[in-house]
Amino acid sequence: MKRRVSRAEALVVAGVLLGSLLACKQDKKDESGTDIHIGKSDKAEGVSVENDKTKITIGKGDKGEGVAIETDEGKVNVGASKGNCKPGETCACTGIGSCEKTCAGKGCAFSCEGMGACELNCPEGDCKATSTALGSTQLKCPGGGCSLECKSAGSCQLTECKSGCKITCGGAGECSCTSGCS
Repeated sequence: MKRRVSRAEALVVAGVLLGSLLACKQDKKDESGTDIHIGKSDKAEGVSVENDKTKITIGKGDKGEGVAIETDEGKVNVGASKGNCKPGETCACTGIGSCEKTCAGKGCAFSCEGMGACELNCPEGDCKATSTALGSTQLKCPGGGCSLECKSAGSCQLTECKSGCKITCGGAGECSCTSGCS
């Protein structure tokens, strides 16, 4: 029978593991099959601990930076995180803490589902964002043609839109568009 690990328990485990890892300051694989890496690699910079059931990453990785705890049940990001998104793929802000994502091109899809604030940047335009977060969500769209669907408890704001933007409100928080919305 699987038991779901609470966020508090995961944070305690992450803190204990981080302290232990920083004390040893080396890469190793222990007898239990746990892979420990500290430093830089082709995919990450920081500390990672991984076995067949759990992966804890602290630092910068190919998907951004922050703290992430992954199990078979899912992934939880803890603390501030940021990263770039590619057009054509959904770029998600999940977990606890603020999240900043930037579209590296035109036409990204953003999803804001966490317990913190989301700052979404779409410099070239044509991005779509959906927010069900507990915190505030801001979509900056200087390229124009963006849409923000807000179903969150926090406020939603669409800013810096040149033209052709749209915001749809269905959550408890306030919605606003500062420019370029129809």
